[in-house]
Amino acid sequence: MKKHKEDQNQVIERLGNTYYNKDFIFAKTERQYGYPIVIKNCQNRMASLLAISGLNKELTPHSLYVASCRGWCITRTNHGQARSYR
Repeated sequence: MKKHKEDQNQVIERLGNTYYNKDFIFAKTERQYGYPIVIKNCQNRMASLLAISGLNKELTPHSLYVASCRGWCITRTNHGQARSYR
């Protein structure tokens, strides 16, 4: 995720005001720069990344609160409650 964010920041810097910057994790890099990608693409990519990382496969881009504290991954549920997974 850190590498993805670094790459995204480079695109944002290069495109300037042309990039629609609303802090989407997965945003378009072709046409309509910065707008969220098609949900199915996001779901497929998220499933792939969760399988590779071994994280809870029920996490979604909306539920994932990216934070790390001594090896713990903190997520937020749909009700705003924090849950920790190791």
